[in-house]
Amino acid sequence: MNAPIDYTIDKHNRITALSDSWHQFYTENGGTQPSDSFIGQDLFQSIAGKEVQMLYGTLFRHVRSTQVALTFPYCCNSDKVRRDMVMTILPQAHESLTFSNAVQSITPWGKIAEVVKPKLPAELMLCSWCNKIKADTWLEPQIAILKYGLFESMDTVKFTHGICPRCQTRILSTLTFPESAKSSTTKDNQTRSKCA
Repeated sequence: MNAPIDYTIDKHNRITALSDSWHQFYTENGGTQPSDSFIGQDLFQSIAGKEVQMLYGTLFRHVRSTQVALTFPYCCNSDKVRRDMVMTILPQAHESLTFSNAVQSITPWGKIAEVVKPKLPAELMLCSWCNKIKADTWLEPQIAILKYGLFESMDTVKFTHGICPRCQTRILSTLTFPESAKSSTTKDNQTRSKCA
């Protein structure tokens, strides 16, 4: 199959259109329910795992807010083969998004064991404010996806939530403390630094 496998969602993430190549891909891969039954369905019903849903949600917000297409590699596997694919998320009018997917390679599972894959970190931290991702350094989500191959690997990555230094500084600078709290915070910090 050489034609891009395309589908579109509206601003509420409901599927509004499926290309002929999507229908063909679905049927060739054992899809049993009528493919048109996906129209109107929330796309997140088809995305497994809260962490993956969270990442996709971040990417959707990024593309909608910047109006710039985003392309990244990922895997779409079956019980017989590993499919290395590339997805492009394209902004459309009225906050709709079109997903254009292209198969890059298909490898039978027996040959996968011969390929040496880089090891993902066991845990990645996600900034709860800006959604940057950290393993060794803080990165924009789309950069982290490429660097760590988050959608390419079969490994399970755990996410923990925290705050990056930039957001921590920004948020703390917006807080106002009563004078009594400022002096007690300063004393607490001085005590901690003496104990350290």
